[in-house]
Amino acid sequence: MPIVHRSNNRVLPANQRSVDVARQAIADITPVEQRRYHNAFLVQGYECQVYNALGQGQVCSCQGHHKAGGKLLNEEGKMPFAKQNELLTGMSFKVNLYGNGPAPRDDIRDVLGLPSPIAPNLVNEGPKSVNDTQPSLEVLTRDASNAMAGTITDEDDFGSNGPNGSLDDRFGDFDDGSLRGLGDSACAICFGRGYVGGFSLLGGWRQVFTTQWETKTVDGTIEINKLPHAFFAKAATFTTVLPRGFKSLDRLAVWNNTKLAKGATVYIDGEVVDYNVLAQKFDGHVHVLEVKFDDLTDWTHLEIQIDMGNEARLEFPRLTKGFDANKLDGLESIQINMSPIIPHVAIRDLVFESTFGKGFVLTSAQLWNSEQRRVLGWDCQARVIQPNEILNLLPRRRRAQEQKTTHMVRDNQDGRRRT
Repeated sequence: MPIVHRSNNRVLPANQRSVDVARQAIADITPVEQRRYHNAFLVQGYECQVYNALGQGQVCSCQGHHKAGGKLLNEEGKMPFAKQNELLTGMSFKVNLYGNGPAPRDDIRDVLGLPSPIAPNLVNEGPKSVNDTQPSLEVLTRDASNAMAGTITDEDDFGSNGPNGSLDDRFGDFDDGSLRGLGDSACAICFGRGYVGGFSLLGGWRQVFTTQWETKTVDGTIEINKLPHAFFAKAATFTTVLPRGFKSLDRLAVWNNTKLAKGATVYIDGEVVDYNVLAQKFDGHVHVLEVKFDDLTDWTHLEIQIDMGNEARLEFPRLTKGFDANKLDGLESIQINMSPIIPHVAIRDLVFESTFGKGFVLTSAQLWNSEQRRVLGWDCQARVIQPNEILNLLPRRRRAQEQKTTHMVRDNQDGRRRT
């Protein structure tokens, strides 16, 4: 009788047995390729500093103005027309009730100090005191919330300074994102990011000591009526841990918001700060930093930033300068390639390069990585930071290089080395 041989052999793809081999090869080769790609940047790449925008941390004291703005809105979340006009012009706007007005010019001396001829139960908006020689400066407009203002229509909705429209009517067609630029912040503590310091530095240590520092002593007062909060003091001490790995100093400065505070002396454990002291004190232990002035001085924060070893490099094509009347720096937006040694970048992060001394804000970041999220490089779009932006106050490393041309070759007319 016939014999049947059963087998589990099937037709398999030609590369079936090479999957495991290839998977292991990728795991072994990827770190080598990362370093190989980075070594290419070390040869001719531009040295740079990478600032990552903070998304968490200690909330800056300047953020209190957002809460103050909420008090100006009504129950429906809208701001009254009169309050909008006050904020835009700085003058007082009120409703002119029927039967109420300033005294006539011809007999102002006779009626000075007397109540204005108004109807009963209406508010007197005449001269405020007998010392007023003229009625107070008030621009009279209508308000829909006042019943005595009459019915407001498109034809008569006008005040003394023009149409009485809302902000929605005036700016409804504008893109809200364009009104919130990256340079509209006036706080040098958080740079508009909302957190103390604003940015973290790749390959470095950045710390900003403010009035919100927990372990501090102040010889003076803290001005909480200012945004951001400021010191009015002769001295202040801060207790912190100084990390190990000091290589060089990027910045050590005392600021009064966006301006340097003059006459400040910084001490670490009672010793005046210099490079020898910094190299000794950055040892990973707790130390006391002290800021002293000769007199009571207004200042907001102490900024310290050090380099702890940075190999970040970038490369970009030829820079192109164009004419744009809206920009102080006409450098056009560029594409930046960055080394795989940089672990993370995102939009609104900053890059400062040392060759031309330019700073860039990343407007897009394309991640190039493996399946195991091993970074293989970055391709980013960026715009140049304009000279009038507050982001220029961030520390930059090393002075910019000068333009160097090729050496001129002169003919040797005499001698055997004639060319």
